Amino acid sequence: MEKNKNDVIGIDDTDTFNFDDVFSTQNIDVQFDPLARLMGKLDLSSAKFLIVDPNKQIRVAVKQMLKKGGFKDYEFAGNGYEALKFIQKNMANFIICEWELSRMSGIDLLKLIKSNPKYFFISFIMISSHKSMKRVIYAVEEGADGFILKPFTEFALMSIVKKTIEDRLRPDEVQHKINEMTKQKLRHKYDKALAIGYDILKDKTNATVSRISGECFYQKQEYDKAIVMLKESLKGGKNSKTLQLLGKVLLETGKEEEAINYFRQALTQNPINKDSNIDLIRAYLKQKKTKEANEIVTNMMESDPSYLHVIEIVRLYIEFDGIENIASYIEKIEPIEETLSVFYDCAIKLGKNGNYDDAIKILEICDNTFPESHFIKFNLGVMYYQIKKYDKALYLFKYTLKLNSRHEKAKKFLDYISKMASSL
Repeated sequence: MEKNKNDVIGIDDTDTFNFDDVFSTQNIDVQFDPLARLMGKLDLSSAKFLIVDPNKQIRVAVKQMLKKGGFKDYEFAGNGYEALKFIQKNMANFIICEWELSRMSGIDLLKLIKSNPKYFFISFIMISSHKSMKRVIYAVEEGADGFILKPFTEFALMSIVKKTIEDRLRPDEVQHKINEMTKQKLRHKYDKALAIGYDILKDKTNATVSRISGECFYQKQEYDKAIVMLKESLKGGKNSKTLQLLGKVLLETGKEEEAINYFRQALTQNPINKDSNIDLIRAYLKQKKTKEANEIVTNMMESDPSYLHVIEIVRLYIEFDGIENIASYIEKIEPIEETLSVFYDCAIKLGKNGNYDDAIKILEICDNTFPESHFIKFNLGVMYYQIKKYDKALYLFKYTLKLNSRHEKAKKFLDYISKMASSL
């Protein structure tokens, strides 16, 4: 039975909130962009597919299946990072992606695609050889449009592709609005997103809309309203993302034990999504319970964590000054453009604490990946200068100026080293 939306249950399940008071955006005039911009205006045979799999035979087999289905445009990537770089430079309508990938997993790629307003309309089909309902739930919660178990037939693949196209071309009215609401949220236009949510919820309950509304209120730091909407969403069924977000809101309001409880519920609901573990680490570090935080980190690092989770662990330790093991953690992964700043922050934090050897090791990893970065060259030079390896520092400062002739700090270091050498 549908609940009267003018009586939204409140924070402690006894107070009531007037629906209009929770939203206070009902007078905003909502405009919708046509969802057909990707698919509706295309000859479907010209839809572009990005096939992501480390196995060339799988990539070729998927291409042949698509070709038989009448599609003509396909590109390939062997890992998640290659796929991300392709999407950033070229557009695709579909990504068909293996879960297990080097450098960046399929689920990490899915999260990045679906959290970006430029790309979240791309249809994403996950493929995996693991018979795991937990993986299916995880992928769906993160926005996957389909999930196929390997080995699969041409019929299975084309059925999902065609259904995805049909859903995209002819979304029902509510789904159309939810898609637009998501787009506005990802663009940080929270009031516009909330106005769309209000338009839906004034007529009918919808757990997804309540969750997105809760996220918007969270981003606006209107935490009481966020809690109302997230608890309302949970009445439609437990969802690990909603439980996790509710924990994050409670953590911001200082209710740390309640937050920890929700993070644990999220992990119970979806044990292979370790995002809530990251939030648990944050909660424990905030409480100065370093031992508990370290235990979670150790367990995660021993269980093949995803690329993004390693990055988040390092970020947390940088934020809370826990530098003991961050070098060993970050050395397990390679820097990419989107995470280079984390490697840099880690190296600087280590350098400031006198751990120059690890700082140099991290910056050299970055330098090997981004050899034309004057930013990395200069900071590597500073670290070598600190340990009195002046020849190495001199070379790096000269190289910095070769890459950026206006780098004033590099000039000052060069002058100082030259004067120091001439006085000997």
